[in-house]
Amino acid sequence: MLEYIILGFLMGCAANGYDLKQYMAESTSYFFDASYGSIYPALKRLEEKKLILSEEKVTGGKFKKLYSITEEGRGVFLTWLKQPVRFVKTRLDYLVPFFFYEYLDPITAKQNLELFMETASVGLGELKAQREELNNRNLAAGHTFHGSVLVYGIRYYEMLIEWCSGLATENSTTTANTQKGGPLSENNHPRL
Repeated sequence: MLEYIILGFLMGCAANGYDLKQYMAESTSYFFDASYGSIYPALKRLEEKKLILSEEKVTGGKFKKLYSITEEGRGVFLTWLKQPVRFVKTRLDYLVPFFFYEYLDPITAKQNLELFMETASVGLGELKAQREELNNRNLAAGHTFHGSVLVYGIRYYEMLIEWCSGLATENSTTTANTQKGGPLSENNHPRL
């Protein structure tokens, strides 16, 4: 997936590894992120496959390696992009602890949920700021799909915050009760 993200960014303009990481941080990192340690090897693989080219430049006394997409790279990217999108279960690892919060004391559970909501609120604010920037630059009409992914992210974060808020207020007494042998004790484990 990372290689296709890189090709997608390079469809718009040439960029160096740092630029690509910044583009990801401002957009795709909300659903797919990568470190510099992943980006640079991916760039090398793409260059070996002749899907991108690099050009070495010195700008302001600093050495930069600028990458651009080749015609073959454009073809590979567009072929991938034309494939129907298949829905798959996403990795939602953060739900695992919440699943077992019935064994946690209510105060700690509530504090952890509030911290989680704070983190989600930061992400929500960043996405709303990006949407506002698109609107201010009047780019929303020209970037319908980009804008729609932002809307999805905003709604997702709003749902997370609302869900956590409900858990924090409604389940604090339930948590205390199930610690003493509630509905999931002994032979009452849920079937997954």
